[in-house]
Amino acid sequence: MSAEMKRIRALFKVQAKEFKRDFGAMFFSFVFPMFFVVLLVVTSLMTPTYKFEFGVVDPTGNPSARKLVEALASDYMSISSLTRAQAEKELTEGKLQAALILPKADLVSGGGEVEVIADKRSEGFARLAMEAARSRLLHEDSAGPEPYQFKVVAPRGKASSKFSFLYPGMLALALLQLGLFATATPLLRDRERGTMRHLLLTPMHIRELLVSQVSFRFLVALVQVSILLAAGMFVVDLGATQWIEVLAISCLGAVMLICIGYALAGLAPTLEGGMAIIMIVNFAMLFGGNVFADPANSKILLVVAHFFPVSYLADAYRQVINQTTGLWPMWLDMCALVVWSGLAFLVAVRTFRFDMGQDERRRGLAPAAEQPA
Repeated sequence: MSAEMKRIRALFKVQAKEFKRDFGAMFFSFVFPMFFVVLLVVTSLMTPTYKFEFGVVDPTGNPSARKLVEALASDYMSISSLTRAQAEKELTEGKLQAALILPKADLVSGGGEVEVIADKRSEGFARLAMEAARSRLLHEDSAGPEPYQFKVVAPRGKASSKFSFLYPGMLALALLQLGLFATATPLLRDRERGTMRHLLLTPMHIRELLVSQVSFRFLVALVQVSILLAAGMFVVDLGATQWIEVLAISCLGAVMLICIGYALAGLAPTLEGGMAIIMIVNFAMLFGGNVFADPANSKILLVVAHFFPVSYLADAYRQVINQTTGLWPMWLDMCALVVWSGLAFLVAVRTFRFDMGQDERRRGLAPAAEQPA
């Protein structure tokens, strides 16, 4: 192993130890977003469904179809008559748990099959309800033919819900906290204490310092997202392809928010001023950046969301996880992440400083450092 790689490895370990000791960075990077995800998962799993909402699409209104609807009716079942377009729309919006598409042929003649549209969470109950209705019809007419056959199919799009909106936003929240409280804040603190300036007195090259810092935070980002994805799988069904897509988006999002963290640290004149800037940016992105509030429901929020980089990250996550269209096309989300990354990188390069007094020394207002940056 070369001397340069040994120094990078040593600096990487130092970053890991500092991160472990930094309660604020650990809390905002892991505990804060995980708290919301666990709360969402538990709420989603424990929220009782007092009535199973069935939508019935009956194009002909034949007597056998009416018997099926009557057999399904119960205290725990709510049945509404809809068109197919209405049923598919309400399934997507989460207003229905299942939809019955009745055939034009008479059910008891064997000429038709009932199509039951239900997602994986509702499929078991939908099958149970259909089997119970069939048994009830057989009990009423034991000498007659088998009442009907049915098949269960998945809906075209995933059902939306409060969880499906907030959960992808929590992934964006985690990376945002990494960029602000695990990147910008430690940099400000190291500059205030003079730690980074003293590192320049060692044989270490600036490139090695940056490689170790960025690679460590990049690893933290992947761990963050992986843990949150694993927690969310108790509610959402994520395939291997979606995992890969989410991790790819996370890589781009991590680059963007780490660059933003460096840019904010460079712009801040003091530690106190920097913390104020970080808190303002964090608050603005959380409530105006498509994380907690849905901009689709407000023209003002939609306009505001255009100006926050985290909006595009959260939108990309939702498109991949929920398999739905977002506020913007996926290509636009990706382009926005790249553009914001480039802008933040340029600002970070222009404003990066190794200690708080570097600007004064450049103007001749303070003694020169032992080694100029």
